[in-house]
Amino acid sequence: NIGLRYEMATVPTEVHGQLASLHHLTDPAPVAGSPLFANPSLRDFEPRVGFSWDPYGQGKTAVRGGFGMFDVQVLPLTLRHTVDGTVPFALSGNGSNTAGDPNFFPTGAFNSFTAATNTQRVAFIQQHPPRNYVMQWNLNIQREIAPSTMAMIAYVGSRTVHNVFQSDDASIVLPLARTPLGYLWPIPDPANPLPVLNPNFGRVSVTLWNSSAAYHALELQVKKQLSHGFQAQVSYTYGKSIDSSSGTTDGDQFQNGISTLFFFDQKTRRGPSDFNVTHTVTLSYSWNIPSPRNLKGPLNWVASGWELGGILQANGGVPFTPIIGPDPLGLNNTDPFDFPNYVPGCKPIHGGINYLNLNCFTLPAAPASMKPQCDPNSFPGAVQAAPAGTVYCGNLLGSAGRNSLVGPGLVNWDFSLFKNIPIKRISELFNVQFRVEMFNSLNHPNYNPPTSNNAIFDGTGAPVQGVGVITSTATTSRQIQFALKLIW
Repeated sequence: NIGLRYEMATVPTEVHGQLASLHHLTDPAPVAGSPLFANPSLRDFEPRVGFSWDPYGQGKTAVRGGFGMFDVQVLPLTLRHTVDGTVPFALSGNGSNTAGDPNFFPTGAFNSFTAATNTQRVAFIQQHPPRNYVMQWNLNIQREIAPSTMAMIAYVGSRTVHNVFQSDDASIVLPLARTPLGYLWPIPDPANPLPVLNPNFGRVSVTLWNSSAAYHALELQVKKQLSHGFQAQVSYTYGKSIDSSSGTTDGDQFQNGISTLFFFDQKTRRGPSDFNVTHTVTLSYSWNIPSPRNLKGPLNWVASGWELGGILQANGGVPFTPIIGPDPLGLNNTDPFDFPNYVPGCKPIHGGINYLNLNCFTLPAAPASMKPQCDPNSFPGAVQAAPAGTVYCGNLLGSAGRNSLVGPGLVNWDFSLFKNIPIKRISELFNVQFRVEMFNSLNHPNYNPPTSNNAIFDGTGAPVQGVGVITSTATTSRQIQFALKLIW
């Protein structure tokens, strides 16, 4: 089969015209009213093609494949930075300097920040966004390997182009240069803060269409269809999703996300997706237990009509990012961070509640061969970069990178036991079902990654107390539910 779909969406508007955004990141004032941006969806033609082939003509083997394009429309949810709190339609105060005032929170911060004219929050939206679309494809082979038993092997892939990128505060101090060791920021001077991109506002949220994503996976499946009262299915997926941002509405839409990644270079934020899981195994089964033939009366009623079921899932962990806080690069915005470096050959994860091996992290610094004479107070130092002989003194962006660590895996078994009590006197289909369902029946603790304790070093370069400690679980403890269900 082959097809073509056309899809479009209008640019979001507001009935009172209370939408506004910057037209350029450095503009001194936002522009109110509609349209917010040029409509990128007017030429969204989406071809689709698929096929199914029985190569032997026996009905036991099938080769299937398909390809399609799917557009990601710009809907109001994507533009939350513009519709829920931007100047001039909402009053806000944004800043990072709390001035050491013990009464700063909860009301002192707002009063202090809103007293200044340059603390307002504003949004910048790319004015001529490109078409945001996904190409998806798959190829699989299914084969009947035994009566009522089927096996499948499949390859699944996708590629996302011009994906939306959200940043909570892109008004930063830009780097001095890009060196062989990465970007280098100027050394901050607390007495004379370096200028940010847009000093007219306290926070500049950004919506751009400059991200991309790719996914590739191998899928294996064996499925036994219902026979003799039993059916089961086991599936395994080995896959990887890589992107340069995962959130649609926010940079930290996922628990392990970072809210303000760097907007100016995709390579600084490229890594495994926030939702990436490399290995996934799922087993599901259902068994109608045969009723005894030799029992009669009450014993036959007690022993008949039982049904067992369950789902067992085991998968690897989701990734997360080690960072340095609060503002070692001198970004001078409301949401700063930096990456540390890894010690070569050291394993940064040793498991347990204290999940990270702190000996495997160092502050980003230039090696002696690339560190000429410079300000001895620089943190972490100087780098000699092209053009030859040029010396830049400043702070390096670390090499650890986004989502470079993987959190704990997950194992969960949900179990069910049903007792079916058919009542033929009412109707042939009437059934009273007693249900016992047990979630996380093994009571196995499944931990979230230590995203609340992922800051390795503080602004002075000292290790942060409690770093790497796991504080939450991904699943609940064992839960048992009892119920009666009427079926007719």
